[in-house]
Amino acid sequence: METKLQYLLDSYQREMQATVLEILPEPAKKLRVKLDVSVFCPDGGGGKANRRGGSKGQPGDTGLLLWAGSHGFEPQARINLVTLEQNELWHFLEPLVPDETPLLEVGQAVTGILDWERRYRHMQTHSAAYLLHYTLYENGLIPALIPLRADYGTEPFVIYQTNLQPAELNLKALETRLNELVVENLTLDIEPAGEERLNRSEISFKLAGLEALLLPVASEGSGFGTLVKRSAEVGPVRLLAAEQWSDQQLKISYQLVTFPS
Repeated sequence: METKLQYLLDSYQREMQATVLEILPEPAKKLRVKLDVSVFCPDGGGGKANRRGGSKGQPGDTGLLLWAGSHGFEPQARINLVTLEQNELWHFLEPLVPDETPLLEVGQAVTGILDWERRYRHMQTHSAAYLLHYTLYENGLIPALIPLRADYGTEPFVIYQTNLQPAELNLKALETRLNELVVENLTLDIEPAGEERLNRSEISFKLAGLEALLLPVASEGSGFGTLVKRSAEVGPVRLLAAEQWSDQQLKISYQLVTFPS
């Protein structure tokens, strides 16, 4: 990995100074660039099944890229997509001036700034899914339910592989316990940390003072992306529905009631 994945080391870092390693042209006078370090989480969180523009897992970050231009060091392009493809993290740039290709060179110093409110919402939504996993585990429903894939966007859900039927889940009781975990303001932790996580088939999710939960790293987002530090940051969670998704798959949809800052 040529790029240091800073978002896996500090999910609260909102900007970074970086050096351009590679530039490739894209249609409509756009570019994609590889940097030596990045706080930008890729689409799908960098999951193995990530595809450009996909929506599985955690949505990729967006933001601004600044570098020295004719009017000094200023925003020159928007980062509207980030992907992790074959161990290469690419930032897709859209010029701030329409129909004008950004003037950028390999070796140039740049600054990246996240759309922080958007990123933080995704961190909350992603973390809520882990609290859901843990609630199911406490109720003896994991490993009968195995996280398979998820979407942490505007209509979040988790799909589990299982032989259980939706009627076997007491959503109201699960929601109550999940929100108790939120109120307890426990620290959240995933091991291993950093880039090592990308190469594991299993991760350990920990809530302070409680037994660790081992989870498989699913191919479409589970185990990747960014989390909040403490459960209270997630805010109240509503479990909307449990439904049969397909043969031996069950979908649980949920919603964050508020987005605390």
